[in-house]
Amino acid sequence: AHFTKADGLVDNNVFSITGKGDQLWLGTLGGGSSFDVTAAKPGFINYTRENGLSNNFVYNVYADSRNNIWFSTDGGGISRFGNDGFHHYNNIPGLTKNIVYTSAEDIYGNIWFTGLNAGLFCFDGKSFRHYTIKDGLHDNEILNLVPDNKGNLLLSHPEGIELFNIRRELFTFYGEESGFNDINPEINASCKTAKGDILIGSDDKIIVYYPSETRYTQLPQLVMNDVELFFKPIKANDQHVFAYDENHLTFNFAGLWYVNPSAVNYLYQLEGNSTDWISTRDHSISFPNLRPGSYVFRVKASINNDFRFAPMVTWRFRILQPYWRQTWFIACLLLFAGLTVFYLVRLRFRFLQARQEKEKQRMAAQLMMLKNQLNPHFLFNSFNTLMNIIDKDKQMAMEFTEKLSDFYRELALLQDKDLISIAEEVNLLKNYIYLQQKRFGNNLQLKLNISEEHLQRHIPPMTLQLLAENAIKHNSITPERPLLISVESAQSFIVVTNNINKHPVKASSAGIGLSNIRQRVQMQTGKDISIIENEQEFNVIIPIKTN
Repeated sequence: AHFTKADGLVDNNVFSITGKGDQLWLGTLGGGSSFDVTAAKPGFINYTRENGLSNNFVYNVYADSRNNIWFSTDGGGISRFGNDGFHHYNNIPGLTKNIVYTSAEDIYGNIWFTGLNAGLFCFDGKSFRHYTIKDGLHDNEILNLVPDNKGNLLLSHPEGIELFNIRRELFTFYGEESGFNDINPEINASCKTAKGDILIGSDDKIIVYYPSETRYTQLPQLVMNDVELFFKPIKANDQHVFAYDENHLTFNFAGLWYVNPSAVNYLYQLEGNSTDWISTRDHSISFPNLRPGSYVFRVKASINNDFRFAPMVTWRFRILQPYWRQTWFIACLLLFAGLTVFYLVRLRFRFLQARQEKEKQRMAAQLMMLKNQLNPHFLFNSFNTLMNIIDKDKQMAMEFTEKLSDFYRELALLQDKDLISIAEEVNLLKNYIYLQQKRFGNNLQLKLNISEEHLQRHIPPMTLQLLAENAIKHNSITPERPLLISVESAQSFIVVTNNINKHPVKASSAGIGLSNIRQRVQMQTGKDISIIENEQEFNVIIPIKTN
């Protein structure tokens, strides 16, 4: 019988034929057609874009075990026709121009399809999985796809034949070394016999695949030939211990795959030296100048860059520490050092006694400076302030107490220092002003304008705090006459300025504060402070150390 468009066929260019029961399905250049083969005269049912098909150019039509019909189209992706009508799968990541060549169902119920230079796709009913060259596939241009009865897919492309184990997701390529170079298969020129053998047609031959006679050879045998120490072979047993200067090792290995030995590549890692796996085609790896420690050398072999199930060889070894890093030597060295230190301490005892008297004198001077700062009026006023706020705001009282404690703690820490950074001095000043502001409120203000560079320079401790205390002592501080203390940096100086609000009754002063500052600055910098006073302002210019 001969059927054409005149008999109801959707198009005379038939690319694919499949069947399910009594129903025969055709894929053509004009869409899909089906008819009942048992009918006396076929009544064609046609499927085109007008009634649901994604594209009329059908490369392949396939009937799966669930009574779905899959249409592989040129430009429309893949369409599934079932009891609930058409469903379309297009714009799939990796599918070039929505061109699908073929589709098939494996023994596990997954639908597989290929496209224009797109590799291999798997649809499990919910989502898609994509396999390309980076997953071990040899060529992305798959022209034929046929599942066998053992859980594999037989793929053909211009470079040769590929066998894909579905469960293990492993590709085995048969190319030139197996006699399959430049086979040039035709699109969808394949079929499976009743025995399960698979036939693939190319431009000048037919290739037959017998699943029952196929064994996997994608996992080469891996052996460690030997290990060399400074390029001299040593016995490659499981574990070795080397001296600290025996630290140049070479590992020689081989992956045996007789089909095409040059296709074997390797991944290796030296645990203890690096956690990275490094790819190579070399059969020998050297590690010079290894540090003392424990190491594990590992190497894997594969023929398709898929190392998940690849065989692995392991070799463990240890390089000892040099004697001068071992415990006994370090203990002896520490004992010798301790005895030496003890002897030197005794020799210097008299010298330290002589210095002690001088140190006492220096500490006495510093203590006098500190006593000058522990102004009983300041302490008395601080306690009065604390008593005033403790019933009003307990949280503020706690904060005030902490600041007061921090202030005196910092004063105690500074007594052993001749110089401190301006940043430390500014922090002390801030704490002092904070305590005084609890007494005077916003009538007392502090303005800081010190560059980052100047904050790293040094100044005798409590210099700025003493000047601030003098300003508060000698000036009236009221809402009508607030006191502003300004601290600024300029070249190699710090300038402290306050406005003058003289008390109606002049406060008594022995001049100890400024005198103390002058002496300590001269001692540390060799320069004198400058005092500039007029009716509005009182300025003190303090030279600072630059290193």
